[in-house]
Amino acid sequence: MDLDRLARRQSRVVSRAQALASGMTAARVRWRLRRGDWQQLHPGVYLTHSGSVDWHARAWAGLLRCGTGSVLLLRSASYVWRLEWTPPAELCVGVPHERHPEPMPGIRVVRRRHLDPVRVDGLPVTRLAATVIDIADRADCSVDDAVALAARACQERSVDAVALLSELEGRSRHRMRRELRLAFWEVGEGAESLPETWFEGRVRRPHGLPPFARQAMRQDRARGPT
Repeated sequence: MDLDRLARRQSRVVSRAQALASGMTAARVRWRLRRGDWQQLHPGVYLTHSGSVDWHARAWAGLLRCGTGSVLLLRSASYVWRLEWTPPAELCVGVPHERHPEPMPGIRVVRRRHLDPVRVDGLPVTRLAATVIDIADRADCSVDDAVALAARACQERSVDAVALLSELEGRSRHRMRRELRLAFWEVGEGAESLPETWFEGRVRRPHGLPPFARQAMRQDRARGPT
């Protein structure tokens, strides 16, 4: 194993097990820590330089500490998907349900029976549709916030209302199941986007604004009012 190449892929963070698997001895690891060449971020997890610790390094440290199969969840995943502009102060890591990691400062561990991660910028995160539906299930997320997040995901990434609805259908106990089903179905029934659904339900109808003309595709492939 090429430890330097691996460290570059992991924001310069490696685990003790990875270092030993690369051929380093335990004494060599201790020597680098004593010299200050490396920093210990968690027991058995090291930053391989003496500089500042950025968010991505913190994320990798949390994942490595939680072990194989760990994945970023909720706001942590949303930030990696670039749906959030500010990195969350608390890292949220999902682990297989049978695992019980020790508590770690600044990290919230969520045990789940089903984890189906993808890689974004090298980091394992929940799929985009799952990330949106996860956040909408939190008590601190309003319906407006959930629809706005879904709209951002549809605008900026390769996900659509059908994928979001499919993800929601698998969550029988989701706290916003009814509201989000209505929003996603409305897209399927003619609204061209989730932003349009949000505007219709939260701005136009409540304030008595006149309806707007939808755009339809004419035979010449140009758009025009219906």
